[in-house]
Amino acid sequence: MVRKLHHTTDLVYGIWEGREIKHISEVPSGKACECMCPQCNHPLIARKGSINRHHFGHAADSVCTGAPETALHLIAKEIIYSRLRLALPELVAEYNGVTLQVVKAQTVFFDSAIKEFRHEVGIIPDIFVVKNDRKLMVEIFVTHECDEEKISEISKTGVPSVEIDLSKFPRDATPSEIEDAVISSASRRWLYHPREVAAREQMKIQAEEIRRVKEREEENARKELERKVDTLVRYYHMGVRKLENLDNQNAEILSRINAAGFSNILGISFGGEGVFNFPTDVWQAEIVEKFIISSGADVAPKASAIYNHLKGVGAVGHQFKFVHPEVEKLLQKKIDKFVSPYTAVKAYLEYLVELGVLVFRRGYFASSLTVRGIDKVNESNRLRRQRAIDIRKKFNSIVLGLSDNSIRSFGFENWKKIPQASFGSSFEEAIENGNSFVQMYQGLVDIERMLSGHGLIVDDWLNFPIRREVERRRTFLMEEDERKRIEARRKDEEAHEKRVQVFLNLARSVHEGTADQWIVLPNLNCDGQTPIEMAEAGADSYHLIMAQLNREQNEKLERQWEEEKRRESERRNAIFAEDRLREVESWREKLRKRAVNSLGEDKARAFLASPYPQLKGKRPKDYCVDKETYGLCETLMNGVKKRSRKMF
Repeated sequence: MVRKLHHTTDLVYGIWEGREIKHISEVPSGKACECMCPQCNHPLIARKGSINRHHFGHAADSVCTGAPETALHLIAKEIIYSRLRLALPELVAEYNGVTLQVVKAQTVFFDSAIKEFRHEVGIIPDIFVVKNDRKLMVEIFVTHECDEEKISEISKTGVPSVEIDLSKFPRDATPSEIEDAVISSASRRWLYHPREVAAREQMKIQAEEIRRVKEREEENARKELERKVDTLVRYYHMGVRKLENLDNQNAEILSRINAAGFSNILGISFGGEGVFNFPTDVWQAEIVEKFIISSGADVAPKASAIYNHLKGVGAVGHQFKFVHPEVEKLLQKKIDKFVSPYTAVKAYLEYLVELGVLVFRRGYFASSLTVRGIDKVNESNRLRRQRAIDIRKKFNSIVLGLSDNSIRSFGFENWKKIPQASFGSSFEEAIENGNSFVQMYQGLVDIERMLSGHGLIVDDWLNFPIRREVERRRTFLMEEDERKRIEARRKDEEAHEKRVQVFLNLARSVHEGTADQWIVLPNLNCDGQTPIEMAEAGADSYHLIMAQLNREQNEKLERQWEEEKRRESERRNAIFAEDRLREVESWREKLRKRAVNSLGEDKARAFLASPYPQLKGKRPKDYCVDKETYGLCETLMNGVKKRSRKMF
């Protein structure tokens, strides 16, 4: 960490043996220091007591001043001379507020140095250093800064020169602190550099060239602006004449605006008519329809968005889509009441705000009063459009459905204007005001259904030329009715035959071999009629005889089911008996083998054939029928075996 430097006028450096600068810390105390004053060259005494700061004093009374500054100046030159290293500042050329870096800040290592070098023009720098044949003069500023006169003299040498500022540096600094300040940390500046002069001169030449080019460009721009203004004046007058010769091509949009009740806010002139391709009332109608009637209060576009829409629909002349304010001022001098199209649009919007039609809040949108009026008109227009669509669809459906091609050219526009006697008005009037529309529309529906074959013949044809089509329809309906009657009769016969066949099939299923006799014999359940007569008589009789057959069939099926169950039971019992017999034979065979193994063949035969009280007087071969009786026989056999052993 660098110590805080203290300013003092005490001399802490002296000249030792006439050639070397010594710090007070490097010499003995008193006259033994053998040092001379760097300023007056008189002997010095090293005062190194224990109270005051160590410093040099003159051996005899002296009025010498400036010795510390001279010492600092000499040390700085000695450091550069011995170290041959120096940090050089950035060199920037400046002209007319523009700067250019000529030399970047850098530390340079020199090849050699010369003290008190006298230049041929008479300049003696503090030290002269050389690097690769390139020279640099260094000035040390301790008490006297290089003034403009000296800098001017230095510039005559053509040699770069730099000044190191030590004017505020402490005079009692240590050698290492002075070395750091001289080589790098102290402030320094370029007094002169030929490259800076050359760069500044080049910048001056370039600036002058830029000025001349700018003047030429400004002059050309002025002339071009004048030509542009004259051209726009011609286009403006052409636009005015074009608007005067326009026929009424925009009657439709004006009609819509009129129907919406906004015709009183159209055609308001704000000047600049020739900049538009549309008449004033038309471009204003475009704004009203797009941004008031259609949008209402849903969107709040800015004036620029509304103006861009007008450009998009071709309302603004191509040459006037963007008029610079400067151009607008020049045009106003040559054209009476000229304004740019954007200015005219903005003025119209502000006019609508004043009327209360629009409200401005970060954008323009319809006022609540306007919205209510628009909603009412929009609903009326929507219903009118829907009525027109519905009538035209029915008209097209009727005409396209006609078989007579000559009638298909029958025109809708002429037809809808024809008064309809039954209703006292034309369809055009019904579309417009809605009077009798429902009844008249229903008349079209009835005609459409009649011609398509789904409705009755109507008497009021609503002025459609369809007489021949109606006659054809009547003939077709009569033929269709006859065809239906024949078809119905055929279906009745087929149904009758089918019923009789179903009856016969069921009768044969129930009565089997006696069916043919049963159907022709009178039946008490048929009021004395035969079953076949009942089946052929009609639907009611048919259902009665079929119900009787179904009952008989159910009874037959029930008897068959009972018989089937009885047979199944007998079959299962027989199977069970056979299984039981096999099981008994199995246990008896097991007992026989056990007796043979235990008693031998002869005794086993006797045992099996002998009755025993323990077996209820039965023989073992008869008593053994299952596991339990087998166990009793086996126990009895074991007892017989034991008694036989005791006997022998």
